[in-house]
Amino acid sequence: VTPCPDIPPMMLPPPRRPRPGMVNQGLYHACRVLTWQMLSPAYRQVRQKLDLAPLPWYGPFYRRRRTHHVLYGFSPSIIPPSRHWPESVRVAGNWFLDEAQTWQAPESLEAFLAAGDKPIYVGFGSMLGDDSAALSEVFLQALRNSGRRAIFATGWGGLADVDDDNVYCLT
Repeated sequence: VTPCPDIPPMMLPPPRRPRPGMVNQGLYHACRVLTWQMLSPAYRQVRQKLDLAPLPWYGPFYRRRRTHHVLYGFSPSIIPPSRHWPESVRVAGNWFLDEAQTWQAPESLEAFLAAGDKPIYVGFGSMLGDDSAALSEVFLQALRNSGRRAIFATGWGGLADVDDDNVYCLT
């Protein structure tokens, strides 16, 4: 998400033809401000609880007082780093958890997986929602209509913990 002229913003569909560098730069800044406008209510609440000053309408990205250090966890073989990025931006390569080789699923998840057809996964990563119960009910109804089983990742994604034999909730 670091603005540069040579890599199109990842949060937009890839362009069919290369865009001029100034267009990419402008799109990055527009995406930053729009993303901040969506996330700022959550940040505002936390900052108020911590007694911190509010951030400006355009977000924390353009403060000149400090350098933002960015560490990207993707392979430079897939997307080479931009030569326009400042020294404070680095591509570290893919990140792996050492315990991934020894990880064991909880017994309850193993039992759920063994009890029926392969489930689908429902989750929204770090997306925040206003009404998690309503959003969860929509997906639960869609799941029932499809006749499928599912694993719901509740997390930040705004899904509520549901009580249904065809749903396993990851919290």
